[in-house]
Amino acid sequence: MQVTAGVTLRPANIDDCRRIFEWRNDPTVIALSSSGKAVGWHEHIQWFKRRLNETDQPFFVINHENIGDIGVVRIDRLTLESHELTIYLLPNYMGYGYGPAALAKAVDKAFDNIDSLLTLKATIQDGNVRSIRMFDAIGFEVTAPNRIGSCATTTYELQRAKWLQMRDTIVA
Repeated sequence: MQVTAGVTLRPANIDDCRRIFEWRNDPTVIALSSSGKAVGWHEHIQWFKRRLNETDQPFFVINHENIGDIGVVRIDRLTLESHELTIYLLPNYMGYGYGPAALAKAVDKAFDNIDSLLTLKATIQDGNVRSIRMFDAIGFEVTAPNRIGSCATTTYELQRAKWLQMRDTIVA
């Protein structure tokens, strides 16, 4: 699999706060998220400001050279050696290959820039078929079924060693 050209990741900044709040609360994004809940503005702005100051936890806006900003990817530290990756695209841009391109670039950046990182994890709703296929294509493997509230989810993991073996076939 080769990633779609034109997709880049740029660091999120304070000017993105309102837009990411609106994106995060889009009904389609909420429906596909593992929490299944909207967030309030006050909660979002506190989280967003805190998040921008956490330089060891990458937080990117997904950009396409011909379209502009189309989504978000972030990498949250769970432990020194394990981080969780969260990604979403705006609904109008789902299904065009932008998600897999952004995911591959985020995985590559994470393993290149976080020296202690050995395992990337993702929690995906069981019914989110596009995300399941996308993470599978990048090399993530199923590790555990979960339940977040009433939502059935599955945890997927990708080990650094596996990524380093396959990255050249994925990242152009």
